Amino acid sequence: MRSNNLKGVALSGVFKSNYKVYACIIAFLFLWLVIAPFEFKEFRLSRILHPLLWIATGIAGVWLLQNKRYKPIRVKLIILFGLYLLLTCWFLFSSVFCSLGKGSVVYVNKKNRSNIIICRPYACFLTSDDCEYFISWSITGNLRWTRKLSGSRFDTAKWERFRDPAKNKY
Repeated sequence: MRSNNLKGVALSGVFKSNYKVYACIIAFLFLWLVIAPFEFKEFRLSRILHPLLWIATGIAGVWLLQNKRYKPIRVKLIILFGLYLLLTCWFLFSSVFCSLGKGSVVYVNKKNRSNIIICRPYACFLTSDDCEYFISWSITGNLRWTRKLSGSRFDTAKWERFRDPAKNKY
């Protein structure tokens, strides 16, 4: 009975509210979800931010493993760090053999012509190109906010097919 009580005290010390940690987590999520989808002409900010955030996650993991305050959950941290290393190997392997091609406009929003759906070919491991769809909102000029779509069917009441290949210079 006493050992369970001590275990609870040790774990409560690990999860004390630390505003710096919460600020880092909020900044991490803000960069990943809000800032990374920005694009300027052909330059995608996610090409830089995603590797930087992934490296920062690894550095935080190493710091947690070396910090003596987190000894009660060290086994869980080691398992998570092992998964992190496996995912890192997979991402490095796929970044060498997979790539997104140059996108082309497929659909345009009927109400706001600056909102478009882009098809970007994605080739991986010497396979043929598959089209991945992205929705893109124009902010100003060439600055756009783009996110990946999960489906390939679009509501024809909201979107119309873009049929002018001469102006398809995304």
